[in-house]
Amino acid sequence: MFKELLEYWRLKTQSRTWEDVRKEIEEAFGDMKVRFEITPYYYKVISGQGTWYWNKDTGEFDGTSYQVTD
Repeated sequence: MFKELLEYWRLKTQSRTWEDVRKEIEEAFGDMKVRFEITPYYYKVISGQGTWYWNKDTGEFDGTSYQVTD
């Protein structure tokens, strides 16, 4: 599920505002816990073991980071 959502947002965020993307993420994740953070360079979405990054200056999707568990 996450791969499909990620690809969808990757394509759509090329020309969308962060507020629009955030609203769609909240709706898509529903009751799942999702945390949003704004850093000096990135918008971050954190859910479970994954973190997604959007470039703050351009709004473009910039990649993911996953925690490694033993």
